[in-house]
Amino acid sequence: MICGEKASCVRPGPPLQGQPSGWTRHLGGWRLRLLVLVLLAILPSAVLTIWEQHRTVEARLADAAGDLATLASNTAREQAALIGHAQTFLAAIARLPALSDGAQDDCQPVLANLGGSAAWRHSLGVYAPDGQPICTDQPGLPSRIGLADQAWFRTALASGRFVLSDLVIGRLVPLPMVMAVQPILDVDGAIHRLVVAGIDIAQLGDLTRPQVPAGAEVMLLADAAGTVVARYPAAPDMVGRSLHGTGLAPAMQGEPGHARGTGLLGGERIFGFAPIPGTRAVLVVGRDPAGILASVRALQRQVLLLAGGAALLAVLLALAAGHWMVLRPMARFADAVRQIAQGNLGARARTGRLGGELGALAREVNGMAARLAEHQAALEAKHREMARLATALTAARDTAEAASAAKTRFVGMLSHELRTPLNGIFGHAQLLVADPSLTPMQRRCAEQITASGEHLMSMVRELLDLAAIEAGKVALAPVPVRLAGVVEACAALIHPAASGKGLGFGVELAPGVPAWVAADALRLRQVLLNLLANAVKFTLRGEVVLRIQSSSEGRTRFEVSDTGPGMDEAERGLLFQEFMRLPGAAQSEGSGLGLAITARLVALMGGTIGVESDLGRGSLFWVELPLPATPAGEELETGPRPILPLGQPLRLLLADDVLVNREVARALLNGAGHTVEVVPDGAQAVDAALAEDWDAVLLDVHMPVMDGLTAASRIRAAPGRRGRVPILAVTASATPAEVAACLTAGMDAHVEKPLRAWELQNALAAILARAIPAVAAE
Repeated sequence: MICGEKASCVRPGPPLQGQPSGWTRHLGGWRLRLLVLVLLAILPSAVLTIWEQHRTVEARLADAAGDLATLASNTAREQAALIGHAQTFLAAIARLPALSDGAQDDCQPVLANLGGSAAWRHSLGVYAPDGQPICTDQPGLPSRIGLADQAWFRTALASGRFVLSDLVIGRLVPLPMVMAVQPILDVDGAIHRLVVAGIDIAQLGDLTRPQVPAGAEVMLLADAAGTVVARYPAAPDMVGRSLHGTGLAPAMQGEPGHARGTGLLGGERIFGFAPIPGTRAVLVVGRDPAGILASVRALQRQVLLLAGGAALLAVLLALAAGHWMVLRPMARFADAVRQIAQGNLGARARTGRLGGELGALAREVNGMAARLAEHQAALEAKHREMARLATALTAARDTAEAASAAKTRFVGMLSHELRTPLNGIFGHAQLLVADPSLTPMQRRCAEQITASGEHLMSMVRELLDLAAIEAGKVALAPVPVRLAGVVEACAALIHPAASGKGLGFGVELAPGVPAWVAADALRLRQVLLNLLANAVKFTLRGEVVLRIQSSSEGRTRFEVSDTGPGMDEAERGLLFQEFMRLPGAAQSEGSGLGLAITARLVALMGGTIGVESDLGRGSLFWVELPLPATPAGEELETGPRPILPLGQPLRLLLADDVLVNREVARALLNGAGHTVEVVPDGAQAVDAALAEDWDAVLLDVHMPVMDGLTAASRIRAAPGRRGRVPILAVTASATPAEVAACLTAGMDAHVEKPLRAWELQNALAAILARAIPAVAAE
């Protein structure tokens, strides 16, 4: 604890969460902030410089692109002019008699002499209108190489005028050429012959001219389909590639222009392009932007070096000035604030002779320290009050938890104490019903006793369910469940009650509902039976219908509608509350817990429940549950089980401290043909079980001298077959925790009181069926 000048004491608190440390503290320092301010000051000029340099680069590239476009257009026009010279040449030789009318022997020598006179001419020949050669500059030309299938040849035949083809690869000379055709007309104006020559446009003109025009680094020739037919300098891998899908695709639009993009060999290039007039060929020239921008880049580096030096000098000057004018006063100010934060409320902030914002801030901090000292006593008092309240809240919580535990114990005790007398009532009623000598009136009385016992047991189970839900001890166990099977089991139980009242009962399963879902079958069945039983109970005439359909967000909707009396708004508000019965239900049996438990179970399963009803118009209860579809699994047993056969009478040992319970159990078992020996406590049960061989041992849990759990453990600790005798718990302790305790102690199964003959029979059959393989193995 640290005390200031006025003896007010505070305890230094722990560092605040999120307090900067390490490198984050340095990032928030004043030096860094001054540096950021200087950088922000020079940032606009730096951005402007970079933008101007970028604009200069773009302008230089744009000028270069325009120059390349002009160069491409001029070169294309030059090629067009040279093609015109080729047209004049063909027109001149077409008038030679040896070519226009001479036989093959006459025209062959002429063409042979003409063929080598110019490097741009290839495949010079005279052809008949059917496309077959008459004479060529190559005497060995096969006669089968005709031109009738060529579109440009057919065009010349149709028009009777000079025709140029697209840029093609020659058949005999594999070079990119334009095929020129000059028809020769007879005196009647009909086409007599045709002079054909292949023009190598790369060689056309002066052979001493460089193949790549000055100002360009590369030149391409492409045909009308965009296929490269020649490249200069030579690159054989480029011939045959398409311009489409590359940066050269705009060249195929038929107009001169320029573009910037990736070249065929990769890397960025600037292109100029133009169509060659008179043909559909395209000429493309290109340059590397790096060569264009070399001088610009050098100038940019000089500018950036100068700007960087100026910025560095400005930063150093700003840091030096900031240290003397800001950092030193702030260090003294921070030291005072640190002392105040550590609990020294007498410390004061001083900034020397500096005023302004720092002085105003120091005055505010000093005033804050004074006010903190004044409020410290009040804070200590509030702290003591909070501690007192926390103690009171802890005590209240402990009291509430103790009350909840006492309530759970009370409900469990009440269940146990109710089941014990009910076992005598219910058991003797079963014995009376099974007696064939009863008169009809006596039998009716026995049946009413049995029905009343069943009703009382249902109320006990509802109390246990409610207590378990409130204590948070109900755990769901979702497994693959066939939804139709659960519905059929519920319908089988409800249908007799509905028929007994003359009510119609139906089930509607909509298409699209999943056949198998993941659900806790026991709790789902309990929800549906509660709603259906409630509907049958309050409906005097008409029908009860259960509908199942798919809802939104993958949920399944269950609806139970009836034609009962209905409810008004006030009555609907009383539903789903514990021990609440509607005014119109005063004559009906029930504890007022069924719908409350149903609502709790629906909430536990993540669903919603509601009701739609009007007075005199029936009711519709609905439940929506998230039941995800799942693959088919093992069919679960959802209906009442049949009585299992035992095959032979058994010799049984029964331990129970209550006489009536022993008499009821013995009578029920004797009625099934078994022999029963009884003892009143667990100690005698252990002695009897280990002294003789028994088919099974039936143990109550709560007994004097030794309880059933201890007795089961002692029996299981014994060696040999007698230590493995089947043990059945027969007890009024029926909570899930109590059932688990029985199984943990070594018992094989559990049957709750009041006892039912068929439940005893089935439990014995089940544990004996498991015990027989173990005995056979010995």
